[in-house]
Amino acid sequence: MTCRLQPQPSHAAALTAIGARVCRLSLAGVLLLTLVGCAEDVGTGATSPTQSPTVTPTPTESPAATCDEPAQTTIGLVAKNFRFNFKCLAAPAGEPLQVEFVNKDTANHNLSIYTLDFSSEFTGDVAYPAETFRYEVPALEEGEYLFQCDIHPTDMSGPLIVE
Repeated sequence: MTCRLQPQPSHAAALTAIGARVCRLSLAGVLLLTLVGCAEDVGTGATSPTQSPTVTPTPTESPAATCDEPAQTTIGLVAKNFRFNFKCLAAPAGEPLQVEFVNKDTANHNLSIYTLDFSSEFTGDVAYPAETFRYEVPALEEGEYLFQCDIHPTDMSGPLIVE
């Protein structure tokens, strides 16, 4: 393969240098593609990626979430540094839950509760920085739920165990 440029006299040196780099890169790319196309797996003698073994995953159940916090009907939940002060919550089944929500952060936050299939059980109003709310959460059935800040769900969420 031969690369030739016909530069204008005023830009001859710059274009010649650029053209030489492009030509070297083009030749290197062709060589690499040629080597990849001719590669063979020497260890197994296989020549085709379609000959890999089939792996069948075994279905497993994910373990139930646990919480070391005692089940309470009144919980003090604080939002600070884009985190809640609890990683998990526990509440008794069949009893309303009061949550004293304090936003000690520089951003807005709220509290929402979802079932594990993401059906909403409760959505609290947004608390602005330095604002406090008392959320009244209706009684929940026994089971596992998810609590989170809807504004920052990746950083501010955890399991709610109702027993």
